[in-house]
Amino acid sequence: MTMQRKQVSYPRLLWRLGALWVLFPLIFAVSFGGIGLYMLQQARLLDRYGIEGTAVIEDKYTRTGRDSDGRTTVTYYLSFTFRPEGGAPLSASESVQRGFYNQVREGDEIPIRYVAHRPELNEIEPGSSKLLGWVFGGIGLVAAVVSVGLAGWMWRRKLSVLRAARNGEVRQARVTGTRRTNVQKNNRQMYVLQWIDATGQDGESRMFPHDALSAYPAGSVIVVYVDPKTGRGWWEKDF
Repeated sequence: MTMQRKQVSYPRLLWRLGALWVLFPLIFAVSFGGIGLYMLQQARLLDRYGIEGTAVIEDKYTRTGRDSDGRTTVTYYLSFTFRPEGGAPLSASESVQRGFYNQVREGDEIPIRYVAHRPELNEIEPGSSKLLGWVFGGIGLVAAVVSVGLAGWMWRRKLSVLRAARNGEVRQARVTGTRRTNVQKNNRQMYVLQWIDATGQDGESRMFPHDALSAYPAGSVIVVYVDPKTGRGWWEKDF
């Protein structure tokens, strides 16, 4: 008996398979890489067009937060004012290293370097722009490598179900039971459906919560799609 092939939305299928999660490290890489390039560009401008001046420390303050591991982090800031050559006074704040922060007090005069034609590009801690550029750029590069590696790994894993959905043989299969996995999602235990298809080949579904499989007890007849390259069967509900 010829069975009608299910119409599959491939973007929706990729979303259900979690393949689009690879976009998150990519966005991370672009964001941090962009910041790194901006800071390195600022450092180049300072090296090429930078002139020296004097800034006055107006304020010192810190901001406390938490990193991804829940540890407390402290960022140190200095607010300062300086007058560019031939221009009006400018005020700015800049994050600095703890050691530099501890060396100065409010009212101190410290050296500043700024771009002559763009005085808003400046630094009071020597080399900070270049250092931040390399740090953010390095983080962006690592994230890009992770993104590419993750994309390759996920793509290899998802190609089978995509081939099955597009060109796979459609077969009937009889459910033999469910298997409890060692995975939980959102505090819900996950299970897979098991079957034997019309050719005698056994198979398993993707992971589902138990209640999503309760309508398919042992002996139920389901439809599976077979990857023409690997022979792996995929349940139509996997799509």
